[in-house]
Amino acid sequence: MATKGGRKGRFLLPEDVAPIKYNVGISRPKTSSGHPPIPARKTKPMLYAVLAYHVEDEVASWTPQEDAALMLDLSKVHGRLEQEGRMGPAARLGATKGACVLRGPGKGAVTDGPFTETKEQLLGFYVIDCADRDAAIAAARELRQVNPSAMYEIRPVLLYRPGAAFPLTEQA
Repeated sequence: MATKGGRKGRFLLPEDVAPIKYNVGISRPKTSSGHPPIPARKTKPMLYAVLAYHVEDEVASWTPQEDAALMLDLSKVHGRLEQEGRMGPAARLGATKGACVLRGPGKGAVTDGPFTETKEQLLGFYVIDCADRDAAIAAARELRQVNPSAMYEIRPVLLYRPGAAFPLTEQA
């Protein structure tokens, strides 16, 4: 088990994880989601979280057709990043009115809503494999081209755990 900062932890650091090897054959194996696995790399991935912020009331004011058109345009960017093997998990979050916050000592206290004081709310995120910060910014610019009123925060991912391969959900 790895240690970080001199403390023994129950988490894995990237250097603790053995590289994944894929079978080579006539056809490429599929993951549980039905997509082919990302090919083995010679270098470690550089993962970036691209956090998508938007004015929630503006998004809620869109007609179903406007929302569907935007999602179609975003899916084109997603598709290209997937073809390049650079697109990780992505999620569109529900309204903040359905959110709650857990904080405080012990078991903590649950309160309704994030009660954000900012104009924009976090409405979605992407995990993208990019060579460096500039490449992550370029990917975020592609997303912004089709959703220009959104704001994108780009941050390096220090620990990534893929977890279970959940099934694709339908657009709400």
